[in-house]
Amino acid sequence: MAILVIVEGKPKSGQTLSPVNFAVINAVQQLSQPVHAIVVGGRAEDCATQLSTIKGVDQVFYAETPGDHWLAPEQLAVFLKDFIDAHDYSHIVAAANFAGKNLIPRLAALLGNEPVTEVISIIDDETFERLSYAGRLVETWVVKQEQQLLTVKHSHFSSDYQRQHPVSVVKLGNFVNQPEVRCAQWLKNIDSEDRADLSTAKIIVAAGAGIATQGEFEYLIKPLAKALNAGIGGSRIAVDKGYCGSDGLIGQTGKSVAPALYIAIGISGANQHLAGMQASKCVVVINSDSQAPFFQHADYGLVADAKAVVPVLIDYFTKKHLTGEDGNG
Repeated sequence: MAILVIVEGKPKSGQTLSPVNFAVINAVQQLSQPVHAIVVGGRAEDCATQLSTIKGVDQVFYAETPGDHWLAPEQLAVFLKDFIDAHDYSHIVAAANFAGKNLIPRLAALLGNEPVTEVISIIDDETFERLSYAGRLVETWVVKQEQQLLTVKHSHFSSDYQRQHPVSVVKLGNFVNQPEVRCAQWLKNIDSEDRADLSTAKIIVAAGAGIATQGEFEYLIKPLAKALNAGIGGSRIAVDKGYCGSDGLIGQTGKSVAPALYIAIGISGANQHLAGMQASKCVVVINSDSQAPFFQHADYGLVADAKAVVPVLIDYFTKKHLTGEDGNG
């Protein structure tokens, strides 16, 4: 038997695979079984070629879709179910990010198994640790079923990798000549503006309820993120107000991130949000409410109105960028 890792492809031409994929590959090494990787989507062949040189991967499969498009999770689940039925896999694993959270439950339902989500440690073939209660409790799950379907929190595993001689790469066909297949453009909110991917961003600027209008988001959050070359995210309120898309949601029901620097602007610090950013190395909180719970989790806190402080930061970091200084230090 073997393990199947479902890999996310390149969102743009010329980009390398996301480190999220390498973290998932590292996570399954604990199982001591052959590891197969599969990627379906635009530029899948390029992705497969790169995957074949990553140590720990024993075989790679790929299927192309038109242009930069990716199958919707409902369609990808059906395609993968047929592929898995034709092979002998003990574990099917994906990252616990936007794509993985949409895919694995659907795939589990088709395969008749129960998914184990948000895994932070793989103990053995049927024993896994996962976070619950907004990251405040670690549960140990013992799941006895023939096929395990997992999403793993990539921030809890190393994304470092080593090279190896290329292994076998198998093309499964493509969807170009199947007009009935409807495709979805994933990551469109991020890609359309060349923002850093939240899953791998070294710096993240996140907005909350303290950003009162879309206008404030446009002239405070976006320019600061641009000056820092940062990813943009938000709390549930920011997403519900339409400031950023659902792929920008950080928290228990959204993305888990682990940047070197996390700047929270106008976010109170509810447990649901903290669960998604608790692996951040350095946390800066800007909030006009001195009693905001987020200050208890901050390395640096500033009690101030964002409208007064953020423009100063934008000006400072923009000037550093224009003068050639390193704004990521």
